[in-house]
Amino acid sequence: MDFKKINIESLRIICLSILLLIVVSCNSQSAIEYYKLGAWYDTIGQQKKAFKYYTKAIKKDPTNPYYYVRRANIRIDVNFKKATLEKDVFADLNKALSIEPNNYDALYWRAFWLYKFIPELHDGEKAIVELEALAKLYPTKADTYWLLGEICIRNDTAIAYKSYKTLLQLVSNKPKVYNKMATHEYIYGYYQQAINHYSLVDTLTSYSSNNLAYCYWMTNKKDSACRFYIEDNEPKLEKEYKDLIEYCKSKK
Repeated sequence: MDFKKINIESLRIICLSILLLIVVSCNSQSAIEYYKLGAWYDTIGQQKKAFKYYTKAIKKDPTNPYYYVRRANIRIDVNFKKATLEKDVFADLNKALSIEPNNYDALYWRAFWLYKFIPELHDGEKAIVELEALAKLYPTKADTYWLLGEICIRNDTAIAYKSYKTLLQLVSNKPKVYNKMATHEYIYGYYQQAINHYSLVDTLTSYSSNNLAYCYWMTNKKDSACRFYIEDNEPKLEKEYKDLIEYCKSKK
């Protein structure tokens, strides 16, 4: 075998996997080692093995809420028993909460999957209620406000905007927040505010750049609109920006 051809990263993964297997073999009674092995397989994309070891950890120590939370999210990737997937995910999360009622991870992921699994709940209405309660329990956890903003950006302007303003005080990546705020303002027709916030974003995606172009167009700054417009052939975009597109093409 030509060892020079072995990828260094692959070799590292193999060595660490062997090491973890040895640890588990030497201490088969340790739930934390099963959990660590599950977490390792999780990070390298082997979710079925991760699920197996999270379950072993739970059997060894059924009182640790984090084991249930990790297994709940692994169920989504592994997709065991499709017909009962939703039920099984919430069963794990609710079990974690029965052990530790204010566990942040369990509360966050329950709200997340309420939003993802049950869209008929008025665009995540129950998830919003749970996230607002979670924000009161853990006011400095940024993930809560990111999710609130995502859920509310198209249906509850006050909550979404309040979430983004809170994020500005919590995170270092402020341009990402400004981009979200600007998108929110663009959707609801606050074009000048959107222009102000898009100007604080370091690098605009084509989607954001076209939003900014439209905001300039709607504030009667046609040349600025053309400066940010990026040609796109998506039918929805062509229809929405019809006048803008025709004008910008005529200026070329």
